[in-house]
Amino acid sequence: MSYHSPSVVTRLMKINKHSTIDQKKILINKTIHELITRRDKHKKILIKLKRINNISKVFTNVMNTVSITGIVLTLSPVSPVFLIVSLCSSSLAALTNACTSAYKLIDKIEDHNRTYLQYSDIIRDVNLKIKKNHLNSEGYDDIIEDLNTCISLIEDAESII
Repeated sequence: MSYHSPSVVTRLMKINKHSTIDQKKILINKTIHELITRRDKHKKILIKLKRINNISKVFTNVMNTVSITGIVLTLSPVSPVFLIVSLCSSSLAALTNACTSAYKLIDKIEDHNRTYLQYSDIIRDVNLKIKKNHLNSEGYDDIIEDLNTCISLIEDAESII
């Protein structure tokens, strides 16, 4: 669970049924802007983690290729240096794989991607509901209640940003 200050849910719960439509619109717009900020933070982290993951995969593949080439070259009576190069490159590849596994990079990528998509869905849904003509106070109350529920669910499973 992550900590956000001030909590969007707390702010949404402070509004009551007797608030004006304009107050509810302002609250929803502030909430949407905060959700956009959170979504963008998750996207930025997601892009960074994907880049790190791609670099580690490329590095591992290059080291494995060097290792296999070194092993093949040790079969020829040229030099035992190829064996040492092969051992070093395979060790580096194994170390890179161990680091990405220990850091749980794939899990973090999936978590941030899921959260990014959930925030995007909420933002899109609320914007579509607001675009409807002739929303009354109860309609805005329903939107606020839906926002409250969805944000609570996302915050419970959200990775720390």
